[in-house]
Parts: sequence; C-alpha cells; structure tokens
Amino acid sequence: MTWATRGACRNSDPELFFPLSHLGRAGQSDTEKAKAVCRTCRVLTECRAYVRAHPQEFGVWAETTPEERREPRAAPAPA
Repeated sequence: MTWATRGACRNSDPELFFPLSHLGRAGQSDTEKAKAVCRTCRVLTECRAYVRAHPQEFGVWAETTPEERREPRAAPAPA
C-alpha cells in the first residue's frame, strides 16, 4: 500500500481539491475546505515530498495552492 492510498483526501470528493479559482470569497472558502482535509492527513509529510519532486500545476496538494507552490518560501516545510 502506498502513502497515497492512506491520504485523507481519498475519502473526499476530488473536485474539492480542484476549485475553479482560489481567488475571491467563494474560491478561498473552497480552498480552505480542501486545506482543512490536508491538515487532518496522516501522510501529509509524504504528500509534501511528492509535490516537491513532482510539481503539480493545478489543485490543492499538501495544503498548498498552485500559487503557493510557485513561491518556494511560502511552501510548508516538511514536518
């Protein structure tokens, strides 16, 4: 079993992690809901390592938005 099969996101609607926009009130709300799932995840460290090694252009991954991942200083440090 890989780390990805143990992720908290596996039990959530995938669309939650791919909001149409991260901007504006609705986008921020959807993004925060996705990030809240990430914060409960027991494999967040592994997800962070994956997204650093395999940059993802879209979606919320490892509690970060695409914009946050483009800013190296803004990305969460490994736990």
